[in-house]
Amino acid sequence: MMQNPLDSPVQRKLWSAVPSKLPLYTELLVAGGGLSGCAAALSAARMGVTVTVIEPTHMLGGQAGPAGVSAMDVTQHYQEQINGHGMWHEIRSRITDYYRYRLRRHVNVSQYRDESFAPNPVVVDRVLTQMLKEAGVRVHRNVALQAAEIRAGIAKLRTSSGAISGRLVIDATEDGFVTRSSGIPHRLGNVIGGQEGYGSADPDQINLQAITQTAIIRRYEPGTMPDELRLQTPPEGFYDALTEIVKGYPSGPGRARLGHPNGFAGYRGAPDLGGKDYQGSEWEQITRTSLNFCNDQPITAAYFTDDAARAEFERSAILRTLSILYYLQHHLGLDWSVATDEGFGEGPVRRDPRVTAGLPEAIVRHLPPIAYQRESPRIIGRSTMTGKSIFRTRNRTCSAWDSSVVAVGTYPPDLHGGREPEDLETDLSETLADKPAKWREGPFPIPLGALIPRGNLPLIAAEKNLSASRIAAAATRLHPTATAIGQAAGTLAGLALKHDTAPRHVPTMAVQAALVLQGAHLAHHPVLGLSREDDDFAAVQLSIVHGLVDTVDVSRPNACPHMRLDRERAARLGRSLLDEYRDWLVAPSPDSAPAEDSSACGPLA
Repeated sequence: MMQNPLDSPVQRKLWSAVPSKLPLYTELLVAGGGLSGCAAALSAARMGVTVTVIEPTHMLGGQAGPAGVSAMDVTQHYQEQINGHGMWHEIRSRITDYYRYRLRRHVNVSQYRDESFAPNPVVVDRVLTQMLKEAGVRVHRNVALQAAEIRAGIAKLRTSSGAISGRLVIDATEDGFVTRSSGIPHRLGNVIGGQEGYGSADPDQINLQAITQTAIIRRYEPGTMPDELRLQTPPEGFYDALTEIVKGYPSGPGRARLGHPNGFAGYRGAPDLGGKDYQGSEWEQITRTSLNFCNDQPITAAYFTDDAARAEFERSAILRTLSILYYLQHHLGLDWSVATDEGFGEGPVRRDPRVTAGLPEAIVRHLPPIAYQRESPRIIGRSTMTGKSIFRTRNRTCSAWDSSVVAVGTYPPDLHGGREPEDLETDLSETLADKPAKWREGPFPIPLGALIPRGNLPLIAAEKNLSASRIAAAATRLHPTATAIGQAAGTLAGLALKHDTAPRHVPTMAVQAALVLQGAHLAHHPVLGLSREDDDFAAVQLSIVHGLVDTVDVSRPNACPHMRLDRERAARLGRSLLDEYRDWLVAPSPDSAPAEDSSACGPLA
């Protein structure tokens, strides 16, 4: 039996700690410890900034952690471009090494293919914890956010553990809490709100993308499932959901595995921490998976404006997932139930009783502690991404490029609900024509202005809270993209703080230069023969982004296109740009540089 990484007194202590008070002040305050928040904190801390992260749950990782979306959606055609660069590359490598050297098992276990990436949330939390510790970031878990005050010269959060102020705040929350509660102008669904609310709009009539209460479940050997993990009666709403459940279980998506009792397990498969090892192509053998299919719960904007409505939506989301579990157990006779070793049940903070009252406690306590939220309130930024700005004319092509790019996405605009014509933003002239009916992946730029609110505010947006239309935002919520956005936000914050200026006054070129020197990828395609380890990498990237050299796209079978260019000329011109902004760049602090051993296998001390 493999030792479970959950069996760590240090990790349990971190999970259980509830701060009695917070420091009164920090340079950079990061609200939200998801992938985007952690990437922001790491980037800024390595520039010598004092960083404090506030996380409402007991686990780090956001949608990859306490939300339980463990099978990470990555556009596989662009895996070389995505996986080989930036903070996502570092986090993914650290996690992969943890599985390779510490657990000695595969992490490429989902989506029926061996090119996948599906780490357990408990491992994501452990690796992020180690990385933040190495960088000197202070992390406070189990701290509920209660209010935010963001205005010129003031960046303050009120929490369950007291108030804390910072010179800058990054809103990397899963639900845009800082943006929404501070009353700065923002979009919620298809309306604009702020200090005066949302005008005459009724939040309960504003459709948003669905939430999902995921569950990580495992197949128990016959006769070994604890009685309390078996549902005894159909959950409320089971028969209403049955038609949808039958479409997806047990075969999973598509028709390739019709009738196979383990077909669903391969879609969102997860490594079995205490069981057999397998890869994604061996889906028949998978014994642990995430329920994140056929259990979307539609919501309205009232989810963000009314606590009672939020509780009702989340309760309904749990019931949808329990209905799938009941169907597996009683209609299909399969011994699947919640896994109890992912760390979800270890936190001291329990959900709103209105959400869980009357539900089977032994099962619900091992569900991810938050729902997966696909859409959040979004700042009104200095620039706004739209469906038109990320539009790709056909599959596996790139959109028009923006010379102010600070992060790259590749996913299609995948709206899970709220996709009728009346659900889109009329002030942005957005229509369904801006959302291709067919799958169209390919690179698109995320501009710096989308992270910076209008006005002179000490706030930077990360996670899903950047300035974007609903269509564009639906393409940015993927794990790699959210991480890249966080890295850009943290880099911008680091430069602003080190130069004692507002984020809006930091030159775009300075942010880009800092990012490419960190190994981030900002061009629309990789360059043939150029890796992030090459001395010319940063300079060539800048030349491409600013159109200083001609490029030729070179198609490659079953891989993303690459570019061919005059590398010597590109490097020479790019170096001149780097030299021009050299005074803006901040060398990493010696005390906060990443450890040489990137295996993340050491104990949490």
